[in-house]
Amino acid sequence: RPDINLRYTIISTIILPSGFVILGLTHGLVGICWAWLILYPLIEVWIVHSTRHLTGCSVKDLAVAQLPVVMGVIAMAVTTLMAKKLLVDVSPAVLRLGATIAVGAATYTGFMLLVARRTVVADLRMLLRELRRDEPEPT
Repeated sequence: RPDINLRYTIISTIILPSGFVILGLTHGLVGICWAWLILYPLIEVWIVHSTRHLTGCSVKDLAVAQLPVVMGVIAMAVTTLMAKKLLVDVSPAVLRLGATIAVGAATYTGFMLLVARRTVVADLRMLLRELRRDEPEPT
């Protein structure tokens, strides 16, 4: 419904920049990050709650569906930080960065394949079907 989308847009347009300015002026870049980290999820929770009667999806449903992703992100963050500490003496920095990225990507991919394999495989198949369908016809 357009009225819900309009309310969401107005609220986001007012709250997010205000939070960025207020926390940015008081805490710099870290304040802007905190504003995003706190305000955006609150706005999203509000919109999901406001539209639950239209979508049939509650905040709890969304949280349960996102749990594997959140756990994968936490696992990736932990292993990436561990790799960063273990590789502190590796030089040049680009090798350290590449290794840290590879550890994070491998951790997240492995975690998702272990925890949500069926969903991941189904999503990949759907993506591949869509990509094949959008290929131009040979001339």
